[in-house]
Amino acid sequence: MYSFESLDRLENVYHLLVSATLADTPPDLLAILALRQRFAVEFDTLLLTLGDDLNAPAQGTLHDELQGRLETLRIRLMSYTLAWQPRQIEDDRQGYRRAAQDTADLVRQFIAETREQLEQAARSRPASTEDRATG
Repeated sequence: MYSFESLDRLENVYHLLVSATLADTPPDLLAILALRQRFAVEFDTLLLTLGDDLNAPAQGTLHDELQGRLETLRIRLMSYTLAWQPRQIEDDRQGYRRAAQDTADLVRQFIAETREQLEQAARSRPASTEDRATG
């Protein structure tokens, strides 16, 4: 399942973004903006791979649930990003840090729950004919 690879890449960028936003030093605004863009790309890739991986009728419910959760997360992230532009970050570093921590917690929870759901789906998926031929 390619979704695991996409989720791994999203999680890696997430960790970089958390490090950049929650460091004890003044935030590197250019690095944060670049990481936000990378995160958005990986987020979109995850959307696409979920569609490919969960296209079987048996996975339809999980697909719809994950798509809904992704859309909810996207809205929350867009709101956060719009609220915390470079000027706002500079003007209120403590407020930004609190908002960044809340957002990081939200994303961390989303990644963990999504990984768990994908693992459950992978365990319940019947072996393909290719798997049976080599197994």
